[in-house]
Amino acid sequence: MSNKKKKTTVSRSIIRCLMIAWTARAVFSKMISLMGEEARLAGRSVVKMIILAIFSGILLVSIWFSVLAMIFIYFSSILLSPYLSLLIIILLNILLLLFISIIMRSTKKKLFFNELRKEIADLQK
Repeated sequence: MSNKKKKTTVSRSIIRCLMIAWTARAVFSKMISLMGEEARLAGRSVVKMIILAIFSGILLVSIWFSVLAMIFIYFSSILLSPYLSLLIIILLNILLLLFISIIMRSTKKKLFFNELRKEIADLQK
């Protein structure tokens, strides 16, 4: 009787293990399909963000041209010559370009992972 009881206990354990494995396979399968769906949604979002960034850039350029035209009209209204007005606007653009390039250069320095480089150099010593 005891031997028969052990066999049923062993067979129940094997069935339980198989059921657990089957359930784990189903869970992992659902997780993988969910990750695939999330990746597709993320890809669509990235494409939307790129399109919106392009439109934003176009709008920004058109606004900047409008501001420059208003500055030119203002300088013309105070009786500056058109050439002098254009020269002032070009100098303004050059100054803004220099300012932006300085900011970009300081930002670029932060992209080189200086702290990580220091740690790697310390490890190599």
